This record gives sequence, C-alpha cells and structure tokens, in this order.
Amino acid sequence: MTSLFIEPLDLLLFRDGKPFSAGTDHLARSVFPPFPTTLTGFIRSTLLLNAGLDWERARQAYGDLGSPNGYGEFRLQGMFLRKEDKDFVPVPRDLVRGRDSGRYYFMRPLSLNVSEGFYSNFPSQELRHLWASSDEMVEGIQGYIPLDVLFATVLNGIVPDPSAILPVVSVLTPEPRTNIGINRSTRTADEGRLFTVEFLRLAKGVGFHVRFEGVRWPGQAGFGTLGGEQRPVRWLVLDSWDYPSLHQAARMITETRRFKVVLMTPAIFDRGWQPGSRCEDIFAAAGVRVRLVGAAVGRPVKIGGFDLHTRAPKPIRAAVPAGSVYFYEILEGDPTHLVAGWGMTCVSDHDWEAGMGLSVIGGWEYA
Repeated sequence: MTSLFIEPLDLLLFRDGKPFSAGTDHLARSVFPPFPTTLTGFIRSTLLLNAGLDWERARQAYGDLGSPNGYGEFRLQGMFLRKEDKDFVPVPRDLVRGRDSGRYYFMRPLSLNVSEGFYSNFPSQELRHLWASSDEMVEGIQGYIPLDVLFATVLNGIVPDPSAILPVVSVLTPEPRTNIGINRSTRTADEGRLFTVEFLRLAKGVGFHVRFEGVRWPGQAGFGTLGGEQRPVRWLVLDSWDYPSLHQAARMITETRRFKVVLMTPAIFDRGWQPGSRCEDIFAAAGVRVRLVGAAVGRPVKIGGFDLHTRAPKPIRAAVPAGSVYFYEILEGDPTHLVAGWGMTCVSDHDWEAGMGLSVIGGWEYA
C-alpha cells in the first residue's frame, strides 16, 4: 500500500459536471474536494507518462494499472484532505448543529414507527424518520472532521467537540478569473465571448492524502499536474500509515446488531440514492442479512469529465455526496464478520476501484 501526499503549488481547478464551452457558457465552477476519479487519474496518468504512454510498458514497469476500459489491479483505498499532518473527511450528515446555540446533535432513526400522521415519499415502509433531540431548529454542518476524531466519537455515537471541525473557509479561497474567448483564425479577442473560471486557492500546507495498491510508485518525491488546465503540484511518499482503531465501535455494533455506513467520498448507485448490488455482495460475503431503516443523504452531485482516450466528454452521472449516512439493522448473521472485513471499503456500484464510495462503519442508537 502506498500513501501519497499531493500539495498544490498554485491555484487548482476541479470542474463540476456541468458542460462548459468557453465563450458560450459564462461560468465554469469548481467542486471541492475533487472526486476520487480525479486523483486516480493523476496517479495512473503519471505512471503512463513515465512509460511513454505505452500501456504494456507501464504494466511491466509498475504493475497492472489497467487500460482505457478498466482499472486492472489498481485500487484507491483512501482519499483524505490533509492539513499539518492530520487527515480530514467531510462531516457526516447525521451530525447537525443548532441554529441558535451552535450545539451539535445526532439525527437518528426514531425507535417507534410514527408514519401514521406523517406523509413522505419514502420508497419503503421500513424506512424511519430521522430525529434530532433538540428544542431548536437544526442545520447541516459544512466542514471537515479529523479522521481520528471521526473514529473516536461519531462512529461510537458520541457527539464531537465543535472546535474539532475544520470550516471550509480555513481550507480554501475561491478565486474567479475572467477571460475572453480567442478567435483562432485571427488570434485576436473574440468580442462578446467573456467567461469566468472559478479557481481554488488552498490554504498553506493543505493538500490531498491518497492511498492505493496494485501498482508500484516510482520515487519518493516529485512534481506533476492535477485537475483542469494541468495545475502544478508536488508529491511526497508518506511513511507507513493505518486508519484509527474501530474497536469501540465494533463492540457497539456487535451488542446492538446495528451499524451505519458513512460515505467519505461520493458514490454512484444503480438505485439512485440507495446502495445497490456491491453493498449486497459485501453483506453476503460477511454472512449477514440486513435491513436499511434510515438514511441521511444530501443532494446529488453531478460527475462528468473528459475522456482523454476517446477525446470526448464523459457521460454525466448523478452521485450520492460524501458525508451521506445509511442506518442498518442486522437481521441474521454474526456482526463480527462484517466489522472485521470492512475497514475502509468502497461501496459504489461504479468506479469503486477508483475510490468512489469510500466508507467506514460505526454504531448507532435509536432516537
């Protein structure tokens, strides 16, 4: 397993999924954090460039990094925001904040079926409403939680200290740049074709920590380009790393026979917002039968991009956003097998090899 720290040397650009043509559209927005497929593209393209754009030579030198049609043995097993040697992930969406007090609460499934008198478009009668035990209005939290704090608190049903959350404004600053289209035949400005591109300036010392396996990485440090317009970055191989202990959460899951799946990166499911066949395969391999009883899911994010092999835009797909949480009950089977085999597992039905749907599990209690 290789751990790589990627730090920007200048502004970055991570385009959203909306189609954009300079001069025709007026604004190109950025997304943050970038999708795991962007970091996967950085790793695989770096190896491919080192091999002279020859897939077979790259395979012989670095291992099976795949082809334009697949990922081979390459697997992205971790993607985190990193600041001052500490890893962060988006705040889970079952953690909310009181609008007036700023106090944190958990949104949890109700213990009783209170659907009578409530009206919703839930696709299943087994799904329960989420409830925060608060007398005030609550709202979602935008920011990043340290990975060790996530394991020590949220995955164990403990509300974290608000001071541990890293706000978005302390991580990056948007820097829009206005440009004008160029007439390629005359090489002069094309009148009326103004457009704006939203670049991102990350705070000093902020970058991305990615962990991957299946290929060999050349060297200990170097330079490369990342994202739109090939912005410069430098990379550094990190020392051995392992995720925090899940011991306390494992005990909670075993005793209650309940667990929640927390997405740390976006996931593309065949069933829209609901986990699909890959999750079912993971549960079957662990010998458990489960029931989904609740979900805290954000608005879908659109993932597109440009295929360098076919020289054409990729299809735009809707993904469940990072931070989404799914609450399950174990109906049959031994929970210890599920916990022991989970670790950090990618549950996306598509591009899971590239880190989509990277998840951890934790315990939960009814409201």
